[in-house]
Amino acid sequence: MEIDSKTAFNMNAKKCNDDDYLTVDIKQLIHFFDVDAGAQQDSSSIKGVIGEEFAFACMKQYFEGIGKLATLITDNGKRTPCTTGERKGYQLDGWLQVGEKLYQVEIKSWSFHGIGSKNRKMPIGGSCDDALVEQKKIFNHYYDSKEKEFLQSGVKKVLLEMNIPKKIQELNLKPQPLLCLWEAVSPKDTKSSSPFFSVDVDKDKIGNLKECKSGEFTQVSIFSVSNYLRGILADADKTGPNPTIRLHLPRISARIRRLQQIFQS
Repeated sequence: MEIDSKTAFNMNAKKCNDDDYLTVDIKQLIHFFDVDAGAQQDSSSIKGVIGEEFAFACMKQYFEGIGKLATLITDNGKRTPCTTGERKGYQLDGWLQVGEKLYQVEIKSWSFHGIGSKNRKMPIGGSCDDALVEQKKIFNHYYDSKEKEFLQSGVKKVLLEMNIPKKIQELNLKPQPLLCLWEAVSPKDTKSSSPFFSVDVDKDKIGNLKECKSGEFTQVSIFSVSNYLRGILADADKTGPNPTIRLHLPRISARIRRLQQIFQS
């Protein structure tokens, strides 16, 4: 089913409580995640409030913006588990259906302050060519294009075969791996960066995860939250000097409301 972004937004809005929507200052968020060294001591706490929900909301809005209905699969309002099915084993962050595709999704919110990112600062603005070169350098920390291999076990687990819950089996769709990164990354430094792209992988190179079953995937889709938001900033002449996005973020909204109830100015 192909739909335009306005229709998709209205469809979702009818099902959702207005109190569960938040307006996000894009420039401030990118500055916090990618640039602001002074936010180091607050980074983990703020990420704990944001969780993976923000990344899923950005992916949904991106796909709906290009006319594809995107649905985060849930059970009673909670994300449907995405695990190997073993009592002790690896798990991913959720299942996302995009049109006729089903993704098993792993989200990494590694940013400028995080251990995984190793202080890779990515300022807003500057030369587009310089930014692309830097994005390619950042992606090289995640992925070896020559060996077609991901370089951290926390990322490689997206290649494992996840157990498909009965609810999802009924969709009769073969899962595909999707890795969602916060950082602004690009597989190439010679053309404009996109928030969504794919890379080839060697299905046998899952490193120390060999005790788990490989998903036999030969390609992994990548979504960059930072690239998505930076793309909106690039259209600032259309959206105004201080671009914002409005997203359905029920868990984040609930956490903020609880904090406001406890701490009053």
